[in-house]
Amino acid sequence: MSSPTAKPAAWNFIQQRLNEIRSSIPSLMDPSSDVDQMTWFRVAMSYELVIAFIKNLVEKSESMSEENEVELPYHPVLLLRIREDMSNLCSLTMEYLCDRFEAWEANKTIRRAPRGNKTERFKSVHKDTPPNMAEDELVTRQLWMLSYWFEEDDSEVLRKEARSGLIKVCIGLYSEAEDLRTPLSIIMEQCWVPNEEGSS
Repeated sequence: MSSPTAKPAAWNFIQQRLNEIRSSIPSLMDPSSDVDQMTWFRVAMSYELVIAFIKNLVEKSESMSEENEVELPYHPVLLLRIREDMSNLCSLTMEYLCDRFEAWEANKTIRRAPRGNKTERFKSVHKDTPPNMAEDELVTRQLWMLSYWFEEDDSEVLRKEARSGLIKVCIGLYSEAEDLRTPLSIIMEQCWVPNEEGSS
């Protein structure tokens, strides 16, 4: 088994992508920030690479089980670090999605109001935010990432966090985005799956 200090290239690469997301999401949530379209693209691509990393990790684990191998794809210390990092990423992602959905819903309501009744101001979102959340490529990748991770991780903490806000986002998007119904369904189903200790 490799040493916990010997980090494979894939590990270093995915850490860079996680850092990219963590450092950029707060700016994307701030309407006054000066991030540009390239930042949105880089963050979306970083989520895509995180998805590929999760898939690869799952495939390696399943292959090991089928072949009765005992060698882990990463040192156990690194696997624990991966789980911690992914939990933090999921929390940050859910926070972003909830804020994004709240603004999207509020602005849709204002747009539907009669012209003379539009006394409310549009909820601020970043100037480069796509107007339709259901067609936002960043949102699409975020939801797929969450669905893949929720299927593999049994953290009740994350599920409770999702039930407190993300469920509303999933329900709201389900009728608006037919292409997203698969990850939305997985997330909603996984939010209510009890962990091994029987929590609900």
